[in-house]
Amino acid sequence: MATEGCYFVNTVTDVIAMSYPNPITPFLSRLLGIAFIALGTISSAVAGRAVPEIIALSEAVKAQPTGEALAKEQDNFRALFTNGEFEPALESAKQVVALASEVWGTQSEQLGQALTNLAIAQTEVSNFVAAQQNFQAAIRVHELADRSLVSPSLINPLRGLASTRVALSDFEEAIPLYERAIHVSHVTAGPSNLNQVEDMDALSRAHFFIGEAKEANTIQEKMYRLQQRNFSTNSDGYLTALERRANWFTEIGDFTQATYTLRRLERVIAQTYGRDDIRLIEPLIRLSFVTSKQDTGTAGLTPEIAAKEARRAVNRAVRIARVHEQTDPSLLARTLASRGDFLLTTNAVRTAANSYRESFETINAHEQIADLADELYAKPKIVAREPIRPVYHQSAGNLPTGSYPNQGFVEVMFDTNSVGRPIRVRVTDSNPAGLMDSDVMRRVRRFVYRPQYVNGKAVVGQGLTYRHDFRYDDRRLTQSEKAFIERNRKAREKRQAEAAQATEATP
Repeated sequence: MATEGCYFVNTVTDVIAMSYPNPITPFLSRLLGIAFIALGTISSAVAGRAVPEIIALSEAVKAQPTGEALAKEQDNFRALFTNGEFEPALESAKQVVALASEVWGTQSEQLGQALTNLAIAQTEVSNFVAAQQNFQAAIRVHELADRSLVSPSLINPLRGLASTRVALSDFEEAIPLYERAIHVSHVTAGPSNLNQVEDMDALSRAHFFIGEAKEANTIQEKMYRLQQRNFSTNSDGYLTALERRANWFTEIGDFTQATYTLRRLERVIAQTYGRDDIRLIEPLIRLSFVTSKQDTGTAGLTPEIAAKEARRAVNRAVRIARVHEQTDPSLLARTLASRGDFLLTTNAVRTAANSYRESFETINAHEQIADLADELYAKPKIVAREPIRPVYHQSAGNLPTGSYPNQGFVEVMFDTNSVGRPIRVRVTDSNPAGLMDSDVMRRVRRFVYRPQYVNGKAVVGQGLTYRHDFRYDDRRLTQSEKAFIERNRKAREKRQAEAAQATEATP
């Protein structure tokens, strides 16, 4: 098992290196109970993550040999991290911790910043256990250095520690950490400051992941009202707030509210920047995906009306992109590809193929964007998928009675046909074997992909893979699933009792 060095403050005088196993724990963060969703509309499930901190170095410190080495090493860390070279950045971060401890001691804000940066680097290489230790160490150092439990320097390591809890599926443990970060932000910068928005977003997601949807929506509503108070309706900040709100409703499957929010975003952009502004294209594309999936129980709304509105949105996005073709032909090519994606999700296969074909023609007509063909069409691209619940259930009838592991996975391989539908789906690995195999394969067959194109023609895509991680969680089981598990438990206990009786009866 690979190990990673973990630095933590053991006492106020010692910085000790330890090793912890690098966990291979999946990040179980997919939302539940929602229908097909365009992946392009889904924002990151991990919000409120820590960001690398810059350790301020005075000229007096830089003049010292250790300070000079620290300055060079910190610059090296920042360069490596910015370039995405996280493994070497991690080694550099360790050196910064050692040098910072030597220069300022173990009760300094600078050491807290160095420990935070080390933990962030460990998070990037998925060493969440070691990252937790170093985030906790950074928090303790800042509390000692600032002699305060509400110092603003605590916010970054608190959110970083919370994000590692989320990465390890410890959502309950993440909640109080995000709450504390928000509290510190309230105390130090006021209850209306915008720095807390990312942490509020992350907090709401943690609540949602453990089934507390009402609490999650309440936090999202507070977050939106906070942004409303800080931004005028014609500002970029307000547009970002609307976009974030639309993303949230899309992710939780409230397509009616997502549609309403995206229409409002469309109106605000058009009124502020004009009806042909390129800012309209992305929300219009998103609108096309969510509008057709609204709750048709809404008064005056029928499936036909919803479908018509969806087509209007995506076609308007294409018209706007055409206006800007001469200045940015790639915009038209991408928008046509997105229209093809939308049409595939509505089973309009022939019309989708026409849109993809026009996208190809646009790329061929503009030599400066020739590389875009590979980016958009060199391999199948996921367009929409039906989420698979991250808990196992009664479909797993072939699991040995009473055997319920805490977590497992299913890996499948498949091809895609010329219209982007998975074919030849087969399981390549699973643990426990057979537990969710059939369920995962059934759901994967419903995925929608943009087909692979070669020389402007759709072809079969080969060797695609998908992995589904799952766990056992009482709170997410239906009543019938709980009853299924209970029946198996009683059957196991009965067999054990019968076996015990048979043993006693044996002469």
